[in-house]
Amino acid sequence: MSKQKYTKTPTSADGTPIKKGREQYSSEKLHARRNKRRNEAEKRQAIYDGLSIQARIAVARGRRGDSKREIARLEKRLAAQKAPAPKQAPLTPEQKAVKTVKRGQAAAKQATKHHTSVA
Repeated sequence: MSKQKYTKTPTSADGTPIKKGREQYSSEKLHARRNKRRNEAEKRQAIYDGLSIQARIAVARGRRGDSKREIARLEKRLAAQKAPAPKQAPLTPEQKAVKTVKRGQAAAKQATKHHTSVA
């Protein structure tokens, strides 16, 4: 005699064996589970998107693992945000004239492309 507790296949009231595993998992359950997980992920992403860069760095540091690349990317973004934009020198009259000519050429090229006339 075997010492195993459960030697028989479980059966229903009419005597047919009860299938276990993947066969019982319906597509409705599968799709419901996927949709639930998708909705949860969208909620988490919306919360994360609302965080400031400093808060995102704090979240990344609080996770297991190093998250080195993510922290480096966020710190670089934070530094770029804090750094003032480089100021351009004002255009000289010659540069303005060249820019105006180029704009006119681009407009003419666009007009010929669409078979319309430039007024």
